[in-house]
Amino acid sequence: MPSARARKRPKLAFLGDNGVGKTALVRRLIEGRYSPAESTKESVHEHLFCGDDERGGKIETSIVDFAGYAAGDFAANLATDELAALVFVVDAQSRSLGELSVHHWHEDLETAGIVPPRRKILVIARVDEADDGDIRNVLDEKRLTEIYGFTDFIQTSAKTGRGLDQLRAVIRQAGIEFYERQPAELSAV
Repeated sequence: MPSARARKRPKLAFLGDNGVGKTALVRRLIEGRYSPAESTKESVHEHLFCGDDERGGKIETSIVDFAGYAAGDFAANLATDELAALVFVVDAQSRSLGELSVHHWHEDLETAGIVPPRRKILVIARVDEADDGDIRNVLDEKRLTEIYGFTDFIQTSAKTGRGLDQLRAVIRQAGIEFYERQPAELSAV
């Protein structure tokens, strides 16, 4: 039986345009802190997210924040067989651009030859700063799900913590699903 090192760790890729709040959201998830002034520019940051499965075992998932990167850079930096989920982050403050951003990222991923994982999550960030408390009035969740295959639609705020428990649960589930799809000999730790 291979050692635990042979086991792949599932990864979630946080994608979105510059300045939509990906890094603030990831820092709040991982470190429990909100840092509005931090800017990551163009770089890739990987963070370890730990949770428990239903049997009390540990689920380790890497969250990869592609700060300011295009899909081609994404393809060069992450093997798709490691992907448990894609997390598309759009900014609630620029609602009119949200669907356009999702469309462009989706096209870029296709052009780069990236086969998306089963779980695709649409995260609306900064809902605390939007004019309308419920973004579902502006972004058509059902239509976006039909067009782009989103499995989850979550409204979040790194500032207030809104939606983070739901996002943590989805991340945990994506990790469990990833391990369930691995060959039996790699599933044992």
